[in-house]
Amino acid sequence: MTAADLAGSAPRVAEAPKPPGRIRPKVGRDDWTMRALMLVIGLYLFVALAFPLYAMLSKSFETFAFDLTALETQVDRGNGWEETRTALDLATAAGLDVVGDPRTNANERLRMEQLFPDAKRDDKVTRYRLRDLSEEGGRLLIRGKLSEGSDWIELDAARLLRTVLKPAQYSGFGNFTLYFSTPALSNSIVNSVEIAAITTVITVFLAFWFAYALTRTCMRGKGLFKSIALVPILVPSLLPGIALVYLFGNQGVIKGLLMGEEIYGPIGIVIASVFFTLPHALLIMLVALGTADAR
Repeated sequence: MTAADLAGSAPRVAEAPKPPGRIRPKVGRDDWTMRALMLVIGLYLFVALAFPLYAMLSKSFETFAFDLTALETQVDRGNGWEETRTALDLATAAGLDVVGDPRTNANERLRMEQLFPDAKRDDKVTRYRLRDLSEEGGRLLIRGKLSEGSDWIELDAARLLRTVLKPAQYSGFGNFTLYFSTPALSNSIVNSVEIAAITTVITVFLAFWFAYALTRTCMRGKGLFKSIALVPILVPSLLPGIALVYLFGNQGVIKGLLMGEEIYGPIGIVIASVFFTLPHALLIMLVALGTADAR
């Protein structure tokens, strides 16, 4: 018998059935409802959180400054027009603050009487010329009307005193530079970090040992102590503030416990912060310890 005969007489092994193709589950009404609900929640978060944050962040990059180099002036005291001077030259000579710190808000105006302090005493002979050379133009506000173009505008003393210069809008990090270069404002960051660090250490320490006592000891009245510690979560935030004032204020019942210190300061901020965050930290510790026990 040959090998071919043996192969032909051998029993054939049945081929394994092919696995069925991927079956896509049918989306039911509940699934569509859940998707629609998630879409509504996403839109709500965008409208309530993302869009306002974007608006505030974009505003923080808007800076305003008086473009003093683009404003040229001339004076005629009866002997012809004198040499052209920029508003920067006049502001520097007058010692105005807009030279040392030109950033300002959109509503601030630079009055021309600050650049020409003698205009109030001038007679009707003196004439003034102003010319706005900024790219946007329209920075001069004369009797409620904005200037147009870059031509010379001739004014008498009375009209000059009613003329103001609007700031120009820019985009950049000028606001942040000004903030961090101001000692009083930059120190507020350090103070905030210190208060946050002290509050965190105290809160985590108290919350851990409180949660440990409620979950790992045989102390009595666990339910009562747990309820007392978590009740502040349901209390309006204004009520604890009023309570702290009545307890530790200038006429507080137990203000002597502060040993001469006042609650209207760093100590009061730390006490109020710990009182507000302790219930939330305790709840997190209880969940964490409960999860550890379940494992």
